[in-house]
Amino acid sequence: NHSGEPSMLPFQPGQIFINASPVFNDFSVGPNSNNPCRSQVITVSATLVDFYGENIDNGALQLTAIGAGLADPPPDPSWDPNWVQITNSQGQAVWYIEYPIQLCPKTEPQTCPTEDNDCTLCDYDEFSSSVWVDLIFPVQTQSNQLEVTLMRSGGECENCP
Repeated sequence: NHSGEPSMLPFQPGQIFINASPVFNDFSVGPNSNNPCRSQVITVSATLVDFYGENIDNGALQLTAIGAGLADPPPDPSWDPNWVQITNSQGQAVWYIEYPIQLCPKTEPQTCPTEDNDCTLCDYDEFSSSVWVDLIFPVQTQSNQLEVTLMRSGGECENCP
């Protein structure tokens, strides 16, 4: 960003650094307060730097998170809920995502009791979501991939499939 001054060097592709918090969600322990059938809100942040280590503003970054949706409502009401975000003057962009409980289905539905709807007696599959960010403008670059692990230990099946 060169403090708002034009760069003396041509843009050289650099890197996108991403992190997510949290990277683990148990639907039975930390449900979303707005919707118990969704994960807690996960914040994904990215920083775009060029080859020289300078933060790059106005870069168009696109988030991919397998199985996720944008948080509704987002924890920051001023945030624009869009899969493509534009980096700020520090080269950063933020997304708020959440996952549906259906990504962790019953492992063996036929062995789960149906008469008393006791979900603690069922086993559920875990789900790992790959998360990454692509720079789509001015050139294409991709970040490393993160894994968000989802599990369901039982007991939260009221009003959820």
